Amino acid sequence: MRRTNQAVLALLPALFLLCACGSPRTKPEVLLADWAAFMQGNYQVRPGDRLELSVQGVPELTREIRVDPQGQAAFPRIGVINCRGKSVGGLRAEVQRAYAQVLTEPQVSLSLLEPVEQVVYVGGEMRGFATGRGGIPYHPGLTLFRAILASGGFDPVTAKTSEVMLMRNGRDGKYHQYRIDLNEIAYEGAPDVPLLPNDAIFVQPSGGADVAYFVELYIRRMLPISAGGVAGAYLGSQWD
Repeated sequence: MRRTNQAVLALLPALFLLCACGSPRTKPEVLLADWAAFMQGNYQVRPGDRLELSVQGVPELTREIRVDPQGQAAFPRIGVINCRGKSVGGLRAEVQRAYAQVLTEPQVSLSLLEPVEQVVYVGGEMRGFATGRGGIPYHPGLTLFRAILASGGFDPVTAKTSEVMLMRNGRDGKYHQYRIDLNEIAYEGAPDVPLLPNDAIFVQPSGGADVAYFVELYIRRMLPISAGGVAGAYLGSQWD
C-alpha cells in the first residue's frame, strides 16, 4: 500500500500538467450555482461547532454541547447522537424525539451557539507566501480575487495569473478542480468567483518546472485531505 501511494504521488506532477494543459478555463458564472445553493441551504452541523441545548421545565438539562471531531455530540440522558451533515433544524427534531422517550411532551430548544471557524486556503506564487501557512477566515461574500489579495497578492514576476486553480469539495462529495483566468476578473470586468468554506486556491507558477513543488507544498502540507484523496480527485474528477 505504501509503495502504491508513493507511485501515485510520483505521477501527480505529470497528471497535473496533462489536466492543466488540455482543459478549458472555467467561466466565473459557472460557479455561481454552487454559491447560491450554499447560501440558500440550511446550516449543516460540523465537527467543532458549539450548540446550546435547553428543555422547557428541566433546567438541569440546559448546557453547551460541543460536536467532537467525529461529528458526534453527547446529550444528557439520551446519549451520543451523530450530528455530521445534519441541519440544525433536523438535529433539533431528532433530539426532540429522543427526549420524548424519557420525558413527557418535552419542549426542546437546540441552537447554534458558535460555528467552528471556516477557512479558505490560498497558495502558490504569492507575495511573502510561507510554507505550511493555514487558511484565511471565510465569511459570506469572500471572493477569489479578494482572498488572493488578503493573502498578500500574487507575485507579479512568477505568477501565471491566467492559470489560477480552484479546488472545491462539490455537492456530490467529490473534489473538483476549476481553472480561472484571474486577468479577466482583475482587468476585464469579468465577475469575481464567490468562494465556499474550505475552497483551496493555487496560483500557478509561470513555468511547468515547479509542479513538483506544488504537489509537495500545497497538497501534502496545506490541504486537510490525504494524498490518496487528492490523487483520487486528480484521477477521477472533471475539469469544468
